[in-house]
Amino acid sequence: MRMAAEKYGPESLTPKAARVLAEMTQEDSAKLLNLSIYTLRNIELGRTPLTLRVSRDMARLYKLPGEYVFKV
Repeated sequence: MRMAAEKYGPESLTPKAARVLAEMTQEDSAKLLNLSIYTLRNIELGRTPLTLRVSRDMARLYKLPGEYVFKV
């Protein structure tokens, strides 16, 4: 997974792409991020702003380097 993330780089990785590369479902990710599935879905669709806390938690959960800032 790390190799795939490095291939795309932090500037091109969306929250959904990071989750897919981590091979996680929305349901599992939402539960582990302590979000409702609706909130995660809206973040991935760009309807809900991605907060710094959620971005940090996603990077940790998806095992990405800390400098990854997800674009929406």
